[in-house]
Amino acid sequence: MKQMTTQSQKTSVSLPYDLLIQIKKMADDDGESVSAVIEQATRYYLMIHQWEKLQKKTAIFARKKNITTEDDVNRIVHESRR
Repeated sequence: MKQMTTQSQKTSVSLPYDLLIQIKKMADDDGESVSAVIEQATRYYLMIHQWEKLQKKTAIFARKKNITTEDDVNRIVHESRR
């Protein structure tokens, strides 16, 4: 995968040795730089983190509205379209 950013800023990160070895191997296997692998992993982590926050927020809403099943969701969707 090609590097996604056009502007980069250098930073320093400490990683456990075994993790760095895995990252270097992945970068080598995929023909990528270590920076590109770390960038992709960070973007993926941030996306997952945002998704989990959204799921928690949605779960709170669902509990307040007593939405517990897929049938409840379908009912609410159909009611909102009327």
